[in-house]
Amino acid sequence: MSKNKKEMLFKIKKLNQDDIMGILIEHFWNEDVDCKNLLSSRAVILGTTGKDLRAICIFGKEDLPIYCESDFEKIDSENDFNGDHSFLENNPSFNFQE
Repeated sequence: MSKNKKEMLFKIKKLNQDDIMGILIEHFWNEDVDCKNLLSSRAVILGTTGKDLRAICIFGKEDLPIYCESDFEKIDSENDFNGDHSFLENNPSFNFQE
């Protein structure tokens, strides 16, 4: 099989932290009612892949200050997970079809 034929079978995307944060922020702006009208955001990825990887995203109505890593670590320690997967883990009897 020629190189061109192989390249057409799939496409690889390798994203850096800024790419990943951009996707997360755009997702919440487009899909989350609570974030839809918020104009400012900051985000960071914390943890180790396969162990405790997590993202902290902050949204606000006004310009947010520039947060340093220790600010995000404090926010991380003071807040529980609140994404869809943590909701399902905490509510195993939840039924999507009701």
